[in-house]
Amino acid sequence: MKLVLLKDIKGTGKSGEVIEVKDGFARYLLNSKSAKEATFGALEEVKAKKKSKERELAIAKENAQKIFEKINNQTITLKIAAGISGKIHESITNAKISDALKKEFDVDIDRRKIVLSGSEHVIKTFGMHSVNIQLFTGISAKVLVNILEINE
Repeated sequence: MKLVLLKDIKGTGKSGEVIEVKDGFARYLLNSKSAKEATFGALEEVKAKKKSKERELAIAKENAQKIFEKINNQTITLKIAAGISGKIHESITNAKISDALKKEFDVDIDRRKIVLSGSEHVIKTFGMHSVNIQLFTGISAKVLVNILEINE
């Protein structure tokens, strides 16, 4: 019996695939709402979903490319108060960098896409730091973050 999978099933196939299975397994998949019969309408629905997903990916890639052109090799400056010893009181996290990018370049970047180097994933020193931003698969921007001390 031919079925269209509605969910990913390990060892059987991925969502949207047309598979040929025996009747007993087909009944199980149909009852568990993991698949439906491969009728003309179901196949057309799968094609439409696939086209829609491809279109969404193309738009996301185009938006990522625009952001890349806007922020790649740019510098953002953060002014942080320092203690008596001249060390930073607070850590510079990827969320703070995301906020700075929003203010300076008017781009909204998810903090999880910002990759800080080092084992601690925070910046704790003054000076220039290089930060990678994973905008999309294969599109990665490099931004320099300049941490300056506020003189009180």
